[in-house]
Amino acid sequence: MFDDINFSPLFKGEWALHNNRFAWQSGISLASPLIFENMTLNFEYMQLRPYIFSHDGYGESLTYTNNTYLLGPELDPNSVLFSLSIDYDVSATINLKLFYDYLQHGNNEYDASGNLIKNFGGSVFEYYRLNDPNFAYLLDGIRETENRFRLNMNWQIFNGIFFLFNFEHRHNSYDSQKSYNAYSTALNLSLD
Repeated sequence: MFDDINFSPLFKGEWALHNNRFAWQSGISLASPLIFENMTLNFEYMQLRPYIFSHDGYGESLTYTNNTYLLGPELDPNSVLFSLSIDYDVSATINLKLFYDYLQHGNNEYDASGNLIKNFGGSVFEYYRLNDPNFAYLLDGIRETENRFRLNMNWQIFNGIFFLFNFEHRHNSYDSQKSYNAYSTALNLSLD
């Protein structure tokens, strides 16, 4: 996705100018006969440059949002996501899915009251201002890292009756100083 792009500085090696706004995603999916039968292996990489969803000096009126919700991926600007997933049909009635996501985000710097101190292009609601640096390097700012692991199991007990199990673990760290772990599980019985 390209929003604003200036080609002349881009070819001079100045791709990190704040007004070169683009995002890209790439991935590959492997299945039989390259890997095991009944298995799919997926790799994905996504990069969102700083300021990708905002415009210079226009505030929230020209952001890619609707009622403050971002239109697009769940990632903030100035982020990188690497994902790996395995989908395996254990049998005709049992399916397992494993997911691993590694997310990095360069956030803006704020004071204790939430006022912007330094803009690194890490929020859709903070547009580029004249006193901000002309170059916006990927992942500059307060580094936030998240490792997310998910396991989903779907078991069809009888025709139209499903047992679903979900587990998720997240490890988040902020600027290598603060970190926390979060866990969630869910059990569902579904009738179709």
